[in-house]
Amino acid sequence: MRDFFVLSVFVFLMPLDAYSYIDPGSGSFLLQTILAVGLGAAYLFKTKWSDLKIVVRGLLSSRKPTMPELRESSESEEKSNAGR
Repeated sequence: MRDFFVLSVFVFLMPLDAYSYIDPGSGSFLLQTILAVGLGAAYLFKTKWSDLKIVVRGLLSSRKPTMPELRESSESEEKSNAGR
């Protein structure tokens, strides 16, 4: 209820006309930011895919992964990346 009151006060105190504009470069910046976040997430998933699989398997199974399994996974990934 308190949040509704605070929001109501802000809405009623806000001016109706905002004499401003969106610069053409702002749209370009927004697009660039969205692309950077998307590509960053894709790179993160690509590089950490095996660790992510272990965590998801651990969450879905009743048996929790042990530290040696995590180490083996990262060592096998390092070996596969070394050949590239």
